[in-house]
Amino acid sequence: MDLVLKNKRVLVTGSSRGIGFEIAKHFLQEGAKVIISSRGQEQLAQAESKLIAEYGKENVLASTCDFSNIDDVNILFKYIKKRYCGLDIVVSNIGNGCSTLDPIPNKQHWKKVWDINFETGLNTARIFLPILEESSGSLLFI
Repeated sequence: MDLVLKNKRVLVTGSSRGIGFEIAKHFLQEGAKVIISSRGQEQLAQAESKLIAEYGKENVLASTCDFSNIDDVNILFKYIKKRYCGLDIVVSNIGNGCSTLDPIPNKQHWKKVWDINFETGLNTARIFLPILEESSGSLLFI
């Protein structure tokens, strides 16, 4: 099925493994140029190697980024804007389902989950939305 994604510029956050990695693969299968990102450099390098082997170096770029750190997000934004002159799709795929044995978690636990699951997506939207608007692009939250 042609989803009209050929040569679309796509950023997938949290994509060194799991759901994010599979999302990146599906965009690549449709012909998109994909930027994968993660905090962990070693896992990200492994993911990049796998994707390059299957889809080619010209279609895959990996960049470490901690999306809870606004400075990191700004650096990635500037790099992508310079290299690709824009983006068409951003997939915000960062989250943590960490649980606790306590039926009513303490405030510190709630804050940690909130920061990971909500604030990182908010940082992503704040930074990347203007560039997506330029290309009538899309921002997806997983």
